[in-house]
Amino acid sequence: MSGFKVLEDNYEIIKSEYEQIKDDLIDWHQNHLYSEKDGWKVYPIFSYPKGEDCKGFTEKVPQTANLIRNNIKHYSTAGFSRLKAGEVIQPHVGRQGIFLRYHLGIDVPNGDCGLKCDNKIHRWENGKSFVFDDRLEHSAWNKTNQDRIILLIDYVPNSISESERVMYMRKKLKISI
Repeated sequence: MSGFKVLEDNYEIIKSEYEQIKDDLIDWHQNHLYSEKDGWKVYPIFSYPKGEDCKGFTEKVPQTANLIRNNIKHYSTAGFSRLKAGEVIQPHVGRQGIFLRYHLGIDVPNGDCGLKCDNKIHRWENGKSFVFDDRLEHSAWNKTNQDRIILLIDYVPNSISESERVMYMRKKLKISI
């Protein structure tokens, strides 16, 4: 997807905005998936399912928000994710539906730090991205001595037709678009 290339090309801008808000992260709500307090924290930019601004957050990262708005068609949840050094996220599945998950490495340590989904191991790299199916069982780990930071975006892939997307949003999520 060409929008993802735009995000990679603007990695330095996105990283710079992250640096401005890095002390404002909040706990990931599924705290049963990780072991330590503060083990997995996020900074929400857009909310599930309609990709609405997260008041008090979105306006603090205007360039990142606009890069997503202008380049990622049918985005939903988006935000920064910090996995604390030494932390492991237990195997789990994401929301079932029509969304895929995009990760862009923002500040990724060298060493044993990755994500496993559907028996494939992904490794984050600064300024590089990958997509995986969050609906499948996946886990992540950061067995280094440095925190891992990524930009996370859920989006509807181009393989889903507009009519399928609208029907899903109306019938399954009971929202109008």
